[in-house]
Amino acid sequence: IQDIARPFKPYGRAAAVNIVASPISTDWNLGRAIPKLQARITGLNYRVPVYGCGMLQLTLRTRVPTDSAEVNAAIRHGAIDRLCGVLDCTDDPIVSRDVLRCSQSCVVDLNLTGVHNERQLRLAWWFDPNWSLAARTVEAIPAIGM
Repeated sequence: IQDIARPFKPYGRAAAVNIVASPISTDWNLGRAIPKLQARITGLNYRVPVYGCGMLQLTLRTRVPTDSAEVNAAIRHGAIDRLCGVLDCTDDPIVSRDVLRCSQSCVVDLNLTGVHNERQLRLAWWFDPNWSLAARTVEAIPAIGM
């Protein structure tokens, strides 16, 4: 039984009281945004009936063997260097409410980083879609000459 007709049927099933796994656009969007990752990355977005924030779990295959400590070190470095202001990370045990009004595009939960068989990497990103979109829009305005 659906509340409202939608192309992806679970979206029309009482989203206010159900967790809905959304595999449809995550892989496609990531592959378009980062072509090198096409066919090497997969993700699952859970739409959960909570206020504002969400979490994306990414799984990808690395070209070289790695471990969680190495991956987390690279993420920490990116968060204070090249991706400062866009990417954040934390060792604190967090929940969705902790990233409410966070202007970074995502906060990587370093406690949930996992590596299986040295090449299968799992990352967990928390995000506030509305707040981070607004922050990226404000950053883009000067670049487009407005």
